Amino acid sequence: MDFFNQEIELKSDVGMDYRQLQNYLKAENWKEADMETYRVMLAVAKREIKGDLDVKSIDNFPCADFRTIDQLWVKYSDGK
Repeated sequence: MDFFNQEIELKSDVGMDYRQLQNYLKAENWKEADMETYRVMLAVAKREIKGDLDVKSIDNFPCADFRTIDQLWVKYSDGK
């Protein structure tokens, strides 16, 4: 079975729920998926109030969460 047919395990080191992002991506709602990605990345990095990611928050972003976000986008965008 190739990657595009596998179910993505929605892992998070901080307890983030990625089901909404997955739903947007499955439905090809790219704008909503982009906004949800922004929201969850800020939440994971605890940067919601600042509204952006700085170098330190990027360097310390949990690998499991980054991998989940990346795998979701790669799968549902057909690798684009």
